[in-house]
Amino acid sequence: MAIADLATMQEFTGLQGWVDRIDLRLKPGATPQDLENLRTVLPPGVRVEAPAETKESGQNMIHAYQLNLSMLSFVSLFVGMFLVYSLVSLNAASRRRELSVLRSLGASSG
Repeated sequence: MAIADLATMQEFTGLQGWVDRIDLRLKPGATPQDLENLRTVLPPGVRVEAPAETKESGQNMIHAYQLNLSMLSFVSLFVGMFLVYSLVSLNAASRRRELSVLRSLGASSG
């Protein structure tokens, strides 16, 4: 987080002419009418959001991230299970010849 005037921040980030966001802190006891008055002064396309709305948006992003991590963990679990299964079946197939030779020589199956 940085606290600077807008021109300095735009020059520092290389975003001259583009504003991403401006945080405003209203005076204590500001009414919804004050917020509506602020909205009427702003140009079209500019949004005014309460901090609770921003928090909700952040919570939604965190939930989506957790869901993605859960899905990736299930995918990795199934890949691991497939690798173990394929290695065990490959090992059994490679020993099949050895087992058949041992049986022909009289070894028991147990």
